Amino acid sequence: MAKPPAPSKPGKPQRTLRIYIDGRPVYLRKGRRPDADAAWHLEHPAVFYERRGDVHRALWLMERDQHFRSLTIFGKDPAEAAKAIFKAYRRIEAAGGLVRNPKGRILMIHRRGFWDLPKGKVDPGETLQQAALREVEEETGVQGLRLEGELLDTFHVYSDKKGRVLKRTAWYRMEAPAQKKLVPQANEGIDVVEWTKPEQLKQRLSQTFPNIRDVFVEAGLWPEAPDLDLPGSPAS
Repeated sequence: MAKPPAPSKPGKPQRTLRIYIDGRPVYLRKGRRPDADAAWHLEHPAVFYERRGDVHRALWLMERDQHFRSLTIFGKDPAEAAKAIFKAYRRIEAAGGLVRNPKGRILMIHRRGFWDLPKGKVDPGETLQQAALREVEEETGVQGLRLEGELLDTFHVYSDKKGRVLKRTAWYRMEAPAQKKLVPQANEGIDVVEWTKPEQLKQRLSQTFPNIRDVFVEAGLWPEAPDLDLPGSPAS
C-alpha cells in the first residue's frame, strides 16, 4: 500500500510533498494559502483543506481543467491530504533505480520519445528492492548491480486501460560496472539504453518527466526547480 513520504532526515531540507496528475504537480503544504495575485490563481489555484471532501473537490478541479498548471493544497497535515488522494484512485506499486557506473555516468533509457530511468511494477511476492533490481536488469541488460540505498518515492496519476490510477515508484541508488553491452527491452517500448555523461543531463532532463527530474534532484545531480515553474510533461 502506498504511504506518504517519510519526513526528511535531520539537517536535510524538507521538500514539498507532491503528486503529479498527468505531469502537473499537486503540492501539499502545511499552513494557509498566502495572499497571491489573480494571475497566480488562474493557472495555479490553491485550496485549504479541513476534511477529505475538500481534497476530493480540489482533485475534481484539477482533473477537469487542463488550463491549471499546478494545484496547491494547504492544510494542517500534508500527509493526511496525501492519504485522501491515495484513497481517490486505484493504486500501482513500482520500483526503479538511478544507476551510476565507476565513471560517474548515469544509466538512462529512451522510451516513446522521452528519456527515463529504468523501473517497473512490483510482481506478487517481491520486495520493492527485488523489483527495482529485476526491472533495471530486464530493461537495460546491465549486470552486476549493487543496491546502495533508498532515494525517494514519487507519485503520479495517469490513465490506463482500466481508468485512472496512482502509481507509487520507490527509487534506489545503485552501482554497476562500466558495462559496454546494454540491451534495451524492446517489448517495453525502449529503443535506447545509454550511460549518460554529466554534460548530457541538461538536454536529457529537458526531455523527461517531472517525477524523473525529482529523482535527480534528490540524488544531488540536478538543482531543485521553483515549485510553480516545474515544466509539465506526460506521466512517466
